[in-house]
Amino acid sequence: MIKLIALDLDNTLLEKDLTIAEKTLSLLRECADRGITIVIATGRLYYSAAKYAKQIGPSTKVLCYNGCLVTEADGTPIFKAELTPDIMRRVADFAKALPWVFIQKAHANVKGCAAPTLNRPIADFIKFFKGGK
Repeated sequence: MIKLIALDLDNTLLEKDLTIAEKTLSLLRECADRGITIVIATGRLYYSAAKYAKQIGPSTKVLCYNGCLVTEADGTPIFKAELTPDIMRRVADFAKALPWVFIQKAHANVKGCAAPTLNRPIADFIKFFKGGK
């Protein structure tokens, strides 16, 4: 007996117009009504995946950020794997010493995270990968 269906979004569940086909939506809802757990599993951000979970139904789970966050369709966390601000600072400090670009992405769940930043000029990055120092 099937107990769980896990689906990626891009090139799997979603059509080219980024919608779920009505037939697919109907089948997934029927599966959920029969007690089968539906999970959207994606590398996307939570907010990008949640709207699809809500379309399927309230029992749908969302596994996002490549597995670092698992929630109910309404956003209630089931599992979170977060880096502490101290560890993030230590990684950033380590990366600053490296001869390539380090991109720090903004994260909605981390206080003090700003917009993406580069700690090295892009010219240094290009030069490094062309064999320069």
